Amino acid sequence: EERTEDRIRVEVYPEGKLGDELSAIHQVSYGGIDFARVSLATVAENGSDAEVLMLPYLYSGREHMWKVLDGPIGTGMLSDFTDQGLVGLAWFDGGARSFWSGQTPRGFVRRRSWRRFYRKRKSAMGERCTVEGTVQNIIFQNEENGYTVLSLLTDEGELVTVVGCIPCAAPGEGMTVTGVWVNHPSYGPQLTAEQVTRRMPQSEEELISWLASGAIKGVGEATAERLVAKFGEDTLLVIEEEPERLQTIKGITARRAMEISAAFKAQTGLRRVMGFLSRYDLPVPLAMQLYRAYGTDALARVKDNPYLLSGEQYGVPFSAMDEIALSMGFDGDSPCRTEAAVLYELEHNLGNGHVFLPRPKLLAATEQLIGAPPELVEQALDTLESRGTVVEEQIARVDACYLRRMYLAESETARRLLALRDAPRPQGRGVEKLIREMEEQQSIAYAPQQRQAVELAARTGVLLLTGGPGTGKTTSTRGIVALFEGMGLQVLLLAPTGRAAKRMSELCRREAQTIHRALGMTYN
Repeated sequence: EERTEDRIRVEVYPEGKLGDELSAIHQVSYGGIDFARVSLATVAENGSDAEVLMLPYLYSGREHMWKVLDGPIGTGMLSDFTDQGLVGLAWFDGGARSFWSGQTPRGFVRRRSWRRFYRKRKSAMGERCTVEGTVQNIIFQNEENGYTVLSLLTDEGELVTVVGCIPCAAPGEGMTVTGVWVNHPSYGPQLTAEQVTRRMPQSEEELISWLASGAIKGVGEATAERLVAKFGEDTLLVIEEEPERLQTIKGITARRAMEISAAFKAQTGLRRVMGFLSRYDLPVPLAMQLYRAYGTDALARVKDNPYLLSGEQYGVPFSAMDEIALSMGFDGDSPCRTEAAVLYELEHNLGNGHVFLPRPKLLAATEQLIGAPPELVEQALDTLESRGTVVEEQIARVDACYLRRMYLAESETARRLLALRDAPRPQGRGVEKLIREMEEQQSIAYAPQQRQAVELAARTGVLLLTGGPGTGKTTSTRGIVALFEGMGLQVLLLAPTGRAAKRMSELCRREAQTIHRALGMTYN
């Protein structure tokens, strides 16, 4: 804070207070926390090349280790994590503390690693179970994404630590949690929640605990005790349906009674959305997104059109949402189903490298996907275009249909590329001389097209270099980099993925990085 004059404030949660390292990584991906320090074993277990760094006896000493980690190899491995939706910031030295033996020596306790790199993991990293109980304490809660660490007192009297997405959890409410056990190195066994069924507090003791926790804005411990003393187990029913009766409590005005009721209804609305999602095995974190988008109308919007969850914003697969909608009684020819199918075809083909689909192909693919009559698919596409969700434009005598965001992205990309191409540039002087010197130094002779590519790079703002294997792209690229450096220019090598950046670094014998890392971008 001092160094940045209060512009940057770092809040630290030490000793695993936010759960285990996997939980921390998930929170970074969600945007719940900005960065986390985690062990290499945790982030490399999904098949990253960085797994090799966990092998013993790799380095001759610390100087050798940091030379590798801070050099092209370490930088390339950090870049690889972008494929997991993460940005590797730096390496840290956790210390050398492992001793390896084929047998357990006398007097020693053997520590077994559960990481995939050392042995096959058991199913889901541990045993799955279901526990039922009452929330005793909230250890941590992220209001943005609902990530929560709480203590649950089970019906058997055992206190269990539960971690996962459980928005608006509060002491006093009942829960049935199904999840997987993990063993935290500092805090011991924790249950990572996969599915949570929640029950409002019922007994007077639970009601006081829940209300006093601040679950409802405007209700503290003293007010909670007075409310429960007056209305008993009907307290929540009165708050929701008869808020005017709250005025009989000392200190609660008519306005405050309405505010308390509105706050309770907002929370119960979120809970009902969560209940709907849980009933159909949909990701519970979606409840927070839906409620931020639609407020108290969130559940009604989803019930009116469950296919909205299959859109890009929420990311539920169309096939899963289609099965749920049909089970809810939606007709196979309903407009919302047909429109969702059209959007799915456009989204799906983005993964095949197509930013648009020709109109006839889009219609045919949608008809085949859901078995809808051609006229209904035509009508659905026209409706989407009238709303601006889909943009249709003729390109090279083809009626191209785009998702709106892709149309805008492609148009802006084309505009900026043309601006770069047409921007005034000083003609590169002495380019031919520099190329001749490069050929002499490298003892090579460029082919005519290779020479043309290198010269064009110095004279134009944009250059697209293509060609099959063995046509000289690598030699041309090296020549362009050498020419730019000979002209006194600063060269930055960028690639779309970590692996591509690593390959470029090997070919050009210079550091390369991903576009995301160079721009300081993170996944949201």
